[in-house]
Amino acid sequence: TLGSNPERARDISFEVGAYIRSMHSLVSVAKIEYDRAERLRVENRRLERENRSNRLMQRYFELVGQIKNPVTVNFSLRELQQLRTEIENGSLQDESQLEQRAKTIVRAADEKAAEWKSKVFAESKQNTVAQAINEAEERFKSEHVEDKEKMAEFLKRIADLRSGLETGKVSADSIEKQVVDIEKVLD
Repeated sequence: TLGSNPERARDISFEVGAYIRSMHSLVSVAKIEYDRAERLRVENRRLERENRSNRLMQRYFELVGQIKNPVTVNFSLRELQQLRTEIENGSLQDESQLEQRAKTIVRAADEKAAEWKSKVFAESKQNTVAQAINEAEERFKSEHVEDKEKMAEFLKRIADLRSGLETGKVSADSIEKQVVDIEKVLD
């Protein structure tokens, strides 16, 4: 027993003390290893997020680069910038979601671009026809038509064409044909 052998008790006490001190150093080493492993885990997650963000940003630029129509680019610019911001701040992390949203944005922008083009073309056509009406009227007025009844009829016809164009009740193509007919009569 230890009570009868004080030297043995002292040796055991030293061994227990050494073991306890070694436990502190083991705990310190384990804590250092745990902290290092945790830092590596956090760094790996950050790198994964960064790589995913880089892949998404690369795909984003590929998708934007596929848009060939500059008018479509203009109509989609705000939404595409929002999409890019979502990639940058990490709220968009899925490539298929990126592709789907980009396609939806581009499709809507294509529709807006087509509407805009149609509107601009119609306005241009209307302006061209209005100019043709004005030119026909000026030409008719510069001609010295002795028949006052015929002159009044032509001026009324021109006024009707102008009114039809302004109200949109008559198509620009139809008015253009009628202006050509009027000019043929003047020739």
